[in-house]
Amino acid sequence: MKKGFTLIELLVAVIIMTLLVTMAVPLYEKTVEKSRAAEARSLLKKIADSKLRLLSSMELETFVGHVPSAFTANSLDVKTPGTVSGSGSNATLRTDAFTYRFFPAGNADLVCCSRNAGDTAGVAFWYDITKASGGDFYCTGGAEKCSVYGMASSGTTSCH
Repeated sequence: MKKGFTLIELLVAVIIMTLLVTMAVPLYEKTVEKSRAAEARSLLKKIADSKLRLLSSMELETFVGHVPSAFTANSLDVKTPGTVSGSGSNATLRTDAFTYRFFPAGNADLVCCSRNAGDTAGVAFWYDITKASGGDFYCTGGAEKCSVYGMASSGTTSCH
């Protein structure tokens, strides 16, 4: 009696393993993207809260029409990863995954970020900090791309 596996048994085992890996990789990639989105939304909320504190210290109700050119992202009291650049309405933060805008053009009471690369490049997350909204997130960039993050698309507005 010989011990060991036949060539057929080894081939079947390799085929089964290949099938399992090909099914697991897309699920893993979706999980990673959802994690990135959660991180982005968390940072957007922190930035928005910091903007509200800055707004209060300036004794203003809204940033619309009042974005000071001297304002920089470093004026915010939140620690941010990545590279901060610009001032006023051009204040941005760039990380590996997203680019954040503190005062998106025409929407000073919003904060947004857009995905830098990958299949979901260009997808933007917005956080509305106006008192009327009570703080709402929304996604733009197409229903298919937003659905990867578990969010419904709210239009096609760009964050840049």
